[in-house]
This record gives sequence, C-alpha cells and structure tokens, in this order.
Amino acid sequence: MREQPTDTDWDEAILRFQFFRRLEKPDDLRRARRLPQLLSELAQEVYDIANELERTGELHANIAEYGARKISDRITLSGYAFEVRHGLVPLEFLDALPELLVESPADLRGWAHGLKNSADRAQRLVELYDECVQRLRGKRGGRFPSVSMYWLIQKTDEWGSTVPEIARQLLKRGMSPESKSDDPNPQRQWEAQLKKARVRARKRTME
Repeated sequence: MREQPTDTDWDEAILRFQFFRRLEKPDDLRRARRLPQLLSELAQEVYDIANELERTGELHANIAEYGARKISDRITLSGYAFEVRHGLVPLEFLDALPELLVESPADLRGWAHGLKNSADRAQRLVELYDECVQRLRGKRGGRFPSVSMYWLIQKTDEWGSTVPEIARQLLKRGMSPESKSDDPNPQRQWEAQLKKARVRARKRTME
C-alpha cells in the first residue's frame, strides 16, 4: 500500500511545480541560472568576514548587512523580487535565517553554510529542470507535457493520487489553471488539463 502524502509533501510538490512553471519562461530560466552564483557570492562574503575575525580578532565589516532582511533586500534588488515575495524555492531558507548575526567566527560560518546550501539547492533545482527537458526532448513523436506538468504527474503517480485530488490540492494552494476552457469551474478546468498531461507524461515515460 502506498504511503499517502502529507500536507507538507503537497506543499513542497506544488511549490516545485510553480517554480518549474516559471522556468518555462526563457527570461525566468536565465535568472534562475544566475541565482546559485549570487547566493554563493553572498556566502563567500560571510566566510571572508569570519576568517578575518578569527585571524585578527577584529570585525571591520558591518554584519548587520548580512541579516535575513538585508539578504532578502539584496536578492530582491538583484532582480528576484517575485521569488522573495512568493517564497519560491530555493529562497525559503530566508525564513530560517537570523535577523541579527552573532559576532563569532563559528556563528558567521554557520550562516555562510546556510547561504551556500541554498546556492546548492538552487543549482540542483535548475539541473532537475534540465534533466526533465532532456528526457522529454529525447522522445520523439506526439505532443509532450510541459516540464512542470511532467514533473508533477511523475511525483503524484508515486503517491497514487487521483486527478481530482491533484486539482483540489493545486486550488487549495492558490494555483489557478492556465486554461482557455469556457467552463467556469476551476476544479474541472484543472482536471481536464491534468488528464491530458497525465496521458502525455505516461506515454513519454513508457517510450
């Protein structure tokens, strides 16, 4: 018997679905590819501060500039306002970071590790998206689903989820269907889209 997904499982799956749906837009994909480097550079700045403090015993940098709110502001000003505003991965780490940093090499390095781990997660998500693209492009013939829909179908197939349940979970988290249907019911709109996507996704998986 398959283990039923928890609310947290659904939260994470739909967050990634939303993230991948944005990556299908060329501009957003280019920005996502730059994000790991931005986070890595921020991490390196904090590492350098920690190393200097340990070596000299003096703190010349203003560590208030590296608290959660300031980091969020810097990411926003670098062009990632949407990701910060909507809590998209891999920026959910911001909620777990301290507002004020402790003036010790160990604590500063711990903060830097958090930033670097986020950079690594950002990179893995883009790589996962690229893997899905290659898997779909490697199959010939017929229409294929979007990467985001292909990934969502694969994930929910692991859980044995029904199409109505997937639609309910999407709507529960504020995801509106991208449909040209005249049907005013968003549940039915999602179900129609998901049924078509499931057929295409499963066909691609079997090829």
